[in-house]
Amino acid sequence: MDSRQIQYLASLLGVGFTPSGDSVMLNCPNAPYTDGHKSDQDKNKSFGIQIVRPGNKSLCNCFACGIKGSVESVFGRLHVQGVVTQDVLEYVQGCEVQDLAAILAARNYKPPTSQKKTFNVERFVAFAKGNRYGDDYFRSRGVMDTEIARYELGYDQRYKRVVFPVRDRYGHVAGAAGRTVLPEGRPKYYKYPSNPKAFLGEHFVDPSRQEVVLVEGPFDWIFTRRCFDNVIALQGLRLTTGQLESLLDLGNVFTLLLDGDGAGQRQGEALATRLAARTRVFIAKLPEGRDPAELSPEELKVVYQSKEVFWARNFGVR
Repeated sequence: MDSRQIQYLASLLGVGFTPSGDSVMLNCPNAPYTDGHKSDQDKNKSFGIQIVRPGNKSLCNCFACGIKGSVESVFGRLHVQGVVTQDVLEYVQGCEVQDLAAILAARNYKPPTSQKKTFNVERFVAFAKGNRYGDDYFRSRGVMDTEIARYELGYDQRYKRVVFPVRDRYGHVAGAAGRTVLPEGRPKYYKYPSNPKAFLGEHFVDPSRQEVVLVEGPFDWIFTRRCFDNVIALQGLRLTTGQLESLLDLGNVFTLLLDGDGAGQRQGEALATRLAARTRVFIAKLPEGRDPAELSPEELKVVYQSKEVFWARNFGVR
């Protein structure tokens, strides 16, 4: 690969590049998925690709995570791991046999205008759900193997978090929720990205059933789904206006089944007030200091059956 081919590869990967002698240095595409890098951005551009004449094989090497070999073999391994797409792999393979002009003409090449690396959440989720290191933690929390498979639960090895993929109502990957497995790990919960465009559990919701049960955390969501089909984990109760509108599109009646601590109840009532201005809302109070993930299905059903109509209690409307 010559320098222009490598620069175009960088644009396909969405990473930055810096020419360096007889090589081009890139942000390592493997950085978010290995412990060898100091950050998932690989700001030091540790991944070097050798410059050779078009049609010849280039070698590559990452000085941080240690992945190395011919470009074709390295990217073949990264493709199997879900780190790079089929399109990237085919481009790399094509560089071994085609000249640059043919490749760029076929792809309507435009020079890269930005070297800023973007987080590819779909690639991250595909990689995380193939990592089984988090399964023992899920089992220790009472999650069954069938649920691990059904919900595509995975593990972020770099930051030691179990991962819950978030898909939109059409089934497309929109983000992920992470929960640290370390006893003193901070933050306890993390969103990939920080502003996902969907709620956890959204793609399982059947709008024809009208009622949606709202819980707070990802484990609350898993255990509550054992009792009810239409369940969404909000991952935070301070919703933006856009998030509130998206939530209202998913149902006509909402039941808030939130943590039994003081903060959870206060924030839950603030959210209920916003929802009640547009639709019918119920609140089911959990025992103090408990959350849905700590209750048995029988206890959850008892709590649900004791729910109260929020707008009737607060606004005097019947």
